[in-house]
Amino acid sequence: MEKYSWVSILQSHFDHDVALAAQELMAVIEERDKYLAAIRKHMNMRGDDRCYIDDNELYAVLPEGDTRPQHEVAVTIENCQRFIDCRQQGREYISPQREIQNLKIEISLLKNVIEEMVNTMKDKT
Repeated sequence: MEKYSWVSILQSHFDHDVALAAQELMAVIEERDKYLAAIRKHMNMRGDDRCYIDDNELYAVLPEGDTRPQHEVAVTIENCQRFIDCRQQGREYISPQREIQNLKIEISLLKNVIEEMVNTMKDKT
């Protein structure tokens, strides 16, 4: 069974040209859906999900693919910095890795405080 049953209805009740036009319309709709999904995926990425590589994936959806030239590493790093500056739009950016490191530091400090408290309690007994 076809994805859209009205195409098969058109094929059985109308002339071949109308049915062919309906199939072409369905192909256009499916292609549009593919582009919309790629754009939404790109738009919905946040924080560490965002990278200049996302643009590569978005452009790769086009029939001609991503036709931009390859970048040198130094240029890519500069582009990454500009990308972060431009795309974050005043939002504070904290990568998950940095957040994990900060939390590990806090845990370590809390462990030290707990050890001191335990040692103080032992000394009192």
